[in-house]
Amino acid sequence: MDVLLDRPDALVLYQFLVRWHANRPHFAIAPRAMSETGSLPWSRQRIARARDHLLACGFIEEVRCPARRLSGLYRLCPFWPVVGNNHYTPSPPLNGQERTEGRADH
Repeated sequence: MDVLLDRPDALVLYQFLVRWHANRPHFAIAPRAMSETGSLPWSRQRIARARDHLLACGFIEEVRCPARRLSGLYRLCPFWPVVGNNHYTPSPPLNGQERTEGRADH
């Protein structure tokens, strides 16, 4: 998820899509309707930018292009995209103590 840290709107939209559509083969993303109904309390442009970023990063795939009167259809990608900065991040310290279990140098 590191690739979405600098795009919090895309991260929130992705979590929204996973929550509501993880078990569906595809779903619509209609920025205007989502904005007007308050599904997300954002402008349609903000929703569209977040959607476009998820597409560009490979978190969602387009099934059907949006058309004049039809919402675009999308699906969640089965795997998260691989980025160059995937690295092991150790757990934070517990109660101010360094965590040592599982480490060979303790």
